[in-house]
Amino acid sequence: MLIKEVYNSHYTQRIVFLNPMGMDSSYWTDIVHVKEEFAEYELIFVDYPGYLDNKAEPEDHFLNLVENLKIELEQLEQKETFLIGCSYGGKVAMHLAEIYEVRNLILIGTPPNVEEEDLVYYKSLAEVLCKDLNEFSVKLIEYCYTEKERKENPFLAIMFLFYVKRHNLREAIIRQLKHLTDTTKIVNNRLHPLIIVGKQDVTLKKEYKKKILQIYPSCHFKEYEDFGHFTLNNNPKAIEIIKKALHHEQ
Repeated sequence: MLIKEVYNSHYTQRIVFLNPMGMDSSYWTDIVHVKEEFAEYELIFVDYPGYLDNKAEPEDHFLNLVENLKIELEQLEQKETFLIGCSYGGKVAMHLAEIYEVRNLILIGTPPNVEEEDLVYYKSLAEVLCKDLNEFSVKLIEYCYTEKERKENPFLAIMFLFYVKRHNLREAIIRQLKHLTDTTKIVNNRLHPLIIVGKQDVTLKKEYKKKILQIYPSCHFKEYEDFGHFTLNNNPKAIEIIKKALHHEQ
């Protein structure tokens, strides 16, 4: 099962939260505190195969993962649904919205498509992960967090290393890196997602806006000057923007 928890099931509108690579659903509950922030919605939390209590074999094919999540969601009571995905989770959200009826998307730090330099980097990360978990942890933290964030918490790489080792996530992350090389293209004129980015996010390449607009011609952008990849961390203004976007859809 991909769905770990259904919270506030008595509400009529639903939000499905889709995690970044290398993190379980506690990212949303413990770091972003969405149970407190979105108390008037049914909240769906997902854990990918290989993470924590989800002992299912990690998926080789990205679209199989998306299809399996769709099947599980269809078994729930039908409700108006929003998807909120961060990074890898945004990629899941984008493809899920192509096969499952949703009201709208919110994408946080999600690359619009795969460029050659991304392919090279993801493959190099997978190779490092196979050989040296410590080196992989350092590389990924340097890639995803700003210099300021790393100085404020110099133990980020050690904490991530411990997390991956403790929960035996090496194989799951290798499969997710493979998923990130998927080049399936989307053009969606129906949805108008909110796109949240940090201007210091090095995972997002030049012409980011142009490439997102090729996928979602009527999307809305919100950029934060002093933030990197994890734009929701310690950023109440971004949470308020999401709340307003959801309220606007009602």
